[in-house]
Amino acid sequence: MSERDPYVSGIFGPGGNPFLEKSTVVGRLVARLRGFSDERNLRLIPQPSRVLNLGEIHELVCTTEDADPGEEVVSVGFVGFFEVEIGGVALAGDRVRVGGLGGVLLGFDDTHAPNHYNLVFRVERPLDGTGIVLDSQVEVGSP
Repeated sequence: MSERDPYVSGIFGPGGNPFLEKSTVVGRLVARLRGFSDERNLRLIPQPSRVLNLGEIHELVCTTEDADPGEEVVSVGFVGFFEVEIGGVALAGDRVRVGGLGGVLLGFDDTHAPNHYNLVFRVERPLDGTGIVLDSQVEVGSP
């Protein structure tokens, strides 16, 4: 990781969030997943934001754990994949909504990059994609 990365170098100062305002990323669920893992051990990248471009497909993974960018999430539920229909910037702390369910974005895992990112979000109780309808709207935006 480059020391020129503004998040790593600390150029943004305490809190490291330069965003004043941003729009909501919108997509639709294109694949549902089922299942849980108590040994997934996803390492969130240190950067709290990622650009999600029109047409990209990314995975939604949830957890009941608390974690910050750069930390690890051990236990997860596999929710599904969504296609970005309105691109933008997703930021740790954003609200994630999918099929009537909601949570808070903790960060991003790049295990499968450049194919896709895992967007890891916190929920109150463990869940996977079994209760969500295919083609449900997905939103990632400010709380």
